[in-house]
Amino acid sequence: MKGTLLSTDYVRARDNSIRFIEANTNTIVYNDILDVEFSWQPFVNHLASGSYNTLHIVSKPEIQYESVKNLKAKVADQLPSLAISESNIGLRDDYPESIVDAEDKFILRLAYDGNAIIDSIYCANSFAALDLFHAHDLANHCVPFYGISSSVEINHLNTDSLDANVPDAVVKLKDQPNTDVGFWKVDDWTAFTSSLSEDSYVTSFEIASQSLADNVCQSYRNYAVAYGPLLDAIDLGTSIVYAPFTLPTVDQLWIGGLTGSQELMHKHYYEFSTSVVKAQRRREGLYNTEHFISASGEDLQIADSQIGDVIKSFYVPGLPDTDNPAVYSNYTISGNQWPSGSVVTGSSVTSEVHSHGNSEGVVFGLKFAGSDERYYVGPTTQILTYHTGSNDIKFRSVSEIDEDDIYLIDINSNIVDIEENKMIVLKYPTGSFRSVNLEPTDNIIVGDTPYFFAYHNSKSDINLKKDIEFVGKSKKGYNIYNWTWKDQRDGVGRYQGVIAQEVPHAQVDLGEGFLRVDYSKVDVEFKKLK
Repeated sequence: MKGTLLSTDYVRARDNSIRFIEANTNTIVYNDILDVEFSWQPFVNHLASGSYNTLHIVSKPEIQYESVKNLKAKVADQLPSLAISESNIGLRDDYPESIVDAEDKFILRLAYDGNAIIDSIYCANSFAALDLFHAHDLANHCVPFYGISSSVEINHLNTDSLDANVPDAVVKLKDQPNTDVGFWKVDDWTAFTSSLSEDSYVTSFEIASQSLADNVCQSYRNYAVAYGPLLDAIDLGTSIVYAPFTLPTVDQLWIGGLTGSQELMHKHYYEFSTSVVKAQRRREGLYNTEHFISASGEDLQIADSQIGDVIKSFYVPGLPDTDNPAVYSNYTISGNQWPSGSVVTGSSVTSEVHSHGNSEGVVFGLKFAGSDERYYVGPTTQILTYHTGSNDIKFRSVSEIDEDDIYLIDINSNIVDIEENKMIVLKYPTGSFRSVNLEPTDNIIVGDTPYFFAYHNSKSDINLKKDIEFVGKSKKGYNIYNWTWKDQRDGVGRYQGVIAQEVPHAQVDLGEGFLRVDYSKVDVEFKKLK
């Protein structure tokens, strides 16, 4: 039996009805709703009621480790005779390996699969799901929308006026579901819709009167496992999601005397959207205003870091030296004491600086007791922290750190209070998050010892490629590699060239944390191998 974890998003519209927005695979169950608004128990009950001998889980550990851990614990406790097997897939991979099905096996897929219809059509292109509602005369069950389908104009927009401090419309790209949407005030709907490309579509911005009264946007996310030939559903719960910031005032929007439709500034995104910071994007490391610390204690500008520099790092015996999230995310230290032999040390820089573009304009500011400084880091940066509830030290993403029950541990194994972990939205998306490859210890120290935090220095941005093979150096000293693209849409077969992270002067930022190379700036030819 095969099943897929799905999440579907809804909003309470201005007429107080619940309207469908989009469906998602590759979905994340965040820690704060596990066993609260979301529960694996109905799925475990289904397993108990069937004749299953094995549960096989396909997941992406970087974004789904905690929810998978929660599920496995429930199965082990309640169904000890049920065997559990797993297969993992990289964060950027779209085609998990095919698992042989059997009557006594339940294959639960959490990872996106480009071969699956619901993934590749209705989740990868959220307009396709709305178009499906339209085709079956059910458009009144989804958000009002406008778009072009097979050269046919579809218009279900609600063009009634809304309050001046909220948008009228939301513009989305059809085939880029992880791209931030645009919010608009509209004065002429006909002109506005006629200006859209066929690659985009628009929905009315729907908000209920209660949300306006509470001054904060909200939406709903339902989780379910769809399984079997008839796509039966196991309901796992529904969470209410609130925007991180309250609605702005009209003055803050700067829209007085609106003439012509106007896209609202990106800095307002998290006032209108209930999206959490997207963990599927790679934005880890120190923001470019920060600096590394050399092993001798001197400030080291990140951009000036050179291969061979020795950077202050933190060695923890037993901590796996790997960039595989399925391994390092699984590592825990029981209690709040560092293992014997843990020590501040130095690690050598082994490659050029990695740079992850800040396309969302989001930075996290971390301040802890014992330090007057606030440190600015990327949302997906993995930091060694202590959690009082689980009584363990492990890597946790900065964007998920709760100041109330997560702490740092200093070099003397004292608990250090995290006084602030602030999500900061910049007026304009700018800057980048930077990191470097270190050996032998990947944990970069930030701050003054004994009060410090250490983050895992993941070698992330060559994640567009696999089977990478070093083949030599160019005349100017650039490393030359052969590789295969992970996504066959980038090309099939073996290719040769350089790694973008090793040639920062030739990088072209594609957004979403991906880089390409301007080969006119290096003496290496990019080519497909015969």
